Amino acid sequence: MSSSAARRPARPATAKCHCRADNHRSAAVAERLGMTLEGVRRQAWPYGGTRYDKQVWAVLAPEWASPKP
Repeated sequence: MSSSAARRPARPATAKCHCRADNHRSAAVAERLGMTLEGVRRQAWPYGGTRYDKQVWAVLAPEWASPKP
């Protein structure tokens, strides 16, 4: 392995997006980016004394790099 390759950071394998389940606009952006809804974490987003459900969206590096039709 060359010394320059040893210093280069690895590419992330996954890009993720976390948003509140009631935030439909953020979910729409994740979907337009080609992300897949991986799941919903129930009451995982505390805000203002209330707990909200959180959606977790993700896209794998090979999916992101492949051209879309």
